[in-house]
Amino acid sequence: MTLDNLKKRGHHIANGCYRCLEQEESPPHLLLHCTYFHKIWDEIIPRFGWCWVCPSSVLSLAQSWSSKGFSKIGKLIW
Repeated sequence: MTLDNLKKRGHHIANGCYRCLEQEESPPHLLLHCTYFHKIWDEIIPRFGWCWVCPSSVLSLAQSWSSKGFSKIGKLIW
């Protein structure tokens, strides 16, 4: 669970991203905006021959990806 999710459930925890120490930890932050994880994306994305602009939300990210070119198992997982 992310810290923001625990906070919503009534836990009193200081919420901060332990990787970048810049913002509160949340799924959008971890997947898209954290400078630590952004470096990882920058390593992974080019290996697939992809070029992308970081979307503003997790929903935009999911909508921008398609299952085209995936195997049957890959499509099932997607």
